[in-house]
Amino acid sequence: MSGARPVQRLRFGDKIGLFSPSEPLTKDRQERMKGSIEFIKSKYQVIWGKYALVEDYYQAGSREMRHDDIFALLGDTSINALLATWGGKNASQLVNTLPYQIFSERRIPIIGFSDVGVILNPISVFSDIITFYGPNIAGKMLEGSHGDMYELSHGFYKPFGETAADDWQTINQGATEGILYGGNLSTFAIGLAGNNCLKQMNDIVFFWESASDPPQIIDQYLTGLENAGFFDKVRAMVVGQTLFSEETRKNRPLNDLLFEFGKRYNIPVVKIETFGHGKAENPIIPIGAEVQLDTNSKDIALKSPVVIGGQYQ
Repeated sequence: MSGARPVQRLRFGDKIGLFSPSEPLTKDRQERMKGSIEFIKSKYQVIWGKYALVEDYYQAGSREMRHDDIFALLGDTSINALLATWGGKNASQLVNTLPYQIFSERRIPIIGFSDVGVILNPISVFSDIITFYGPNIAGKMLEGSHGDMYELSHGFYKPFGETAADDWQTINQGATEGILYGGNLSTFAIGLAGNNCLKQMNDIVFFWESASDPPQIIDQYLTGLENAGFFDKVRAMVVGQTLFSEETRKNRPLNDLLFEFGKRYNIPVVKIETFGHGKAENPIIPIGAEVQLDTNSKDIALKSPVVIGGQYQ
């Protein structure tokens, strides 16, 4: 088992490039993110991608524009990290043509949430660098406890947050080691369907959250991954927030579905609702990092720092 390589350390005052890989920053989203922009500027220097504010129907500009922004920001060697502005449903359009070699050479943190996970996982796999499921500018920057991304300055921390043990629910017991992959369930399952990224993942600790899908749809996504052979390589499953109505819950208890997967594949399954689309701690989860999981001690721990030279603090 071998996880992805750690990336360069992020320090307060560094330059962060902002890019929009999926849906546009509409006028109302731009209004809502003013506080986030002020906050991030108080910690870091901000460089906007040329097309980051473009609206093209349901896309943040054409595929070419979004690619150009990523290439240009990576090409600016003064930029120390890339941070996505917003998620959506269009990041999958970029997966097959991302500059994976340049990501590998630059080896800087790439941070995003929700649909952005569709490009973070392939970057970790094909570029062999750890990426980060963390706060988008317009979505989570001020909603959780990790908007300043301080963890990326020392790189050895609790990947599911300081409150993970308090929020822990064991669905299927066990202890294991593996590599973190995942994100938002629906965009992950659809956006990476058939992609070589899934085929190259091994020893997977699969973490996911769901914004609004009921158990039947969650079952559909998990079964789709199962049919693709994904679960043959899963060593544990960590489930975050699943935001659906109480009325929908009556159709089938979600924990029953999760227990079924855990038993069928003999893997630990836990729920830790510290991360997801609702207001929560929303820690920065390092995709591609090696972890140890133990349901008895209610702990998921990094095996090594996720940034170069990082130490536990």
